[in-house]
Amino acid sequence: MNTPPTVNIAPALPPAIPPLSEERPPRRPLGRPTPPQTGKWWGPLFSLFVVLVWASSFFVGFRVALTVIEAVGLLATVIGLVNPRIGMVGVTMLCVIDGPARVYLLTGGVMRWNTLNYWLLLMMLLYVPFLIRLRDRHNILLAALIGLLCVDLSITNNLLEGVQHILGIIITFGLLIYFVRAGTDRRMWFWIATIAGLVGALGGLSWFFQRLSLPQINENAWAMFPCTALFAICLGFPSAVSMKRGQSTLLSLAVVNLMWIFLSGSRGTLLIGACCIIVLLLTMRGLRQRTVAIVCGGLIIMVAAAHFSQMQERATFRLFKLFTTDQPLSGDYSLSSRTSGRSDLAIGGFYIFEEHPMGVGTGSFKLAWKNLDRHDNMGDYARGELRAAHSGWVKTLAENGVLGILLLAAWVGSFAYGALKTRKRLLRRFGLLTSLALASALLATEFQSKGLWYLAAGVTVFLERDSIETAMFIRRRLPDARRMPRRPAPQGANV
Repeated sequence: MNTPPTVNIAPALPPAIPPLSEERPPRRPLGRPTPPQTGKWWGPLFSLFVVLVWASSFFVGFRVALTVIEAVGLLATVIGLVNPRIGMVGVTMLCVIDGPARVYLLTGGVMRWNTLNYWLLLMMLLYVPFLIRLRDRHNILLAALIGLLCVDLSITNNLLEGVQHILGIIITFGLLIYFVRAGTDRRMWFWIATIAGLVGALGGLSWFFQRLSLPQINENAWAMFPCTALFAICLGFPSAVSMKRGQSTLLSLAVVNLMWIFLSGSRGTLLIGACCIIVLLLTMRGLRQRTVAIVCGGLIIMVAAAHFSQMQERATFRLFKLFTTDQPLSGDYSLSSRTSGRSDLAIGGFYIFEEHPMGVGTGSFKLAWKNLDRHDNMGDYARGELRAAHSGWVKTLAENGVLGILLLAAWVGSFAYGALKTRKRLLRRFGLLTSLALASALLATEFQSKGLWYLAAGVTVFLERDSIETAMFIRRRLPDARRMPRRPAPQGANV
């Protein structure tokens, strides 16, 4: 008696990730049915939703509009358990608005602060077999770094700070799961990039018009708002080739987001944004399209500079202040003044590392800085205060020692190494951009910016496609009967 086959009902990842290439998708032979377009309804629907919400923000306020996008993003993220593409849209929107949301919305304690972090941890628990099967260099190095951070919790004097620091980076695996589950159709990336670009461009416009009535926000944290939108545009830009005016639309949104980064005055984020624009221009096809895009981008920047002249002057002053030592009225700018105290924190972190080569423990930088004896080449910035490192490099060096900084450098450099090994020019640009973005951003921020991990997870999927496809098959699946060759039934058999 034949036993019916057992059906696997466990959550499974899609069977393959499409290759990311610069060639146009091949035309389908005549006579074959054309599959339905990905994002045919949800792409325009979410785009219209974002436009209407930010348009209404001029009447209901920036915070209310931000709350609506946060709530819809969380709902879409949960729906991602059933519909991975909708879930990818939700995760993207939440990562884009992470900077202002942490200041204006998620201020009710540890639980609300880590709402998305806890959900991504749950996703990691659901897909533990898949994560265990990962064997590529990026994920192995990241897992080793996180393991070291967890071990160093045993010697910390601030356990809550250390756990929060680990939560900031471990969610990369959760984002990777969303990318892998939803990344089976290249056309989907265009709609995700469009939605993210609209969230950043229109949200930045709303914020700049209402900034005087809103609480103060750190310019580096806010600048990651449009910068994350730029990351999503870069990931979806190659897929826009098959869409009518797709690349022109995404590049226009990218220029607007770059303009908001410039007006914010965040110098490190401006460098990352400029590199994103260069990658987009190199990816765009045709000299004519590039010329039109550059001219249109210049006009957009000129109009914005005319409407926000004070912000433009402040941003220009901060940019040139970094490279000049001449102060018009009271002498020369000190290095601490030009870097907003970051140089003193970096020097102090190095002295902490000298005293504790193996680190003082994950989350212990603030107390170590407060008790640090001042040296001759250090200024008086935040003397005797509990002060954060404001740099992932400095924090890792001081808290996790020589092994921690080596693992972090190896993980950041692994994207550039993977880019140099591939033959595809587009993947080379993505890998180099990721290493540059991580290295530059960690000079001025720690591990709390989700946009960095969003970029790292997306580029990991494209660079390590073969390895991730191998890890996808959590259990053996039943063969697809529709693709199996039919054998003639034996004579006399009951059909």
